[in-house]
Amino acid sequence: MNTVALTGATGFIGSVLRRRLVRAGVPLRALSRRRDGFEDGTEWVRGTLEDQDALARLVAGADAVIHCAGAVRGAAPGHFERVNVDGSLRLIEAARNGGRCERFLLLSSLAARHPHLSWYARSKFEAERRVGQAAGRSP
Repeated sequence: MNTVALTGATGFIGSVLRRRLVRAGVPLRALSRRRDGFEDGTEWVRGTLEDQDALARLVAGADAVIHCAGAVRGAAPGHFERVNVDGSLRLIEAARNGGRCERFLLLSSLAARHPHLSWYARSKFEAERRVGQAAGRSP
């Protein structure tokens, strides 16, 4: 069975995906800032979207990456840029360098349709655009 790498596995959407994938018997590896995760069959990798070594461990041998992690709160636009844009680009690069990933799914936000509304919306818009470029899709 194909291994899936998941970010945001403890968040609102990611936790539902994690439980369903585990229930379906999918080998799952998930990124977590905490020391340990839930004992549900998930293989946990400790790290953040800023930690290239952790991202490499997360995606090693994964056939698919589902990227749900992101910053929804912050005090400055740079915070959203570092997490939502730069973190997404580091993850897709790690998946590319891992040599096995066939699918990369970026979960974004409806807010990305209106980047002028907030720092968050702008960062999600930019993440979509830049990940699409990194994947070879035209802007």
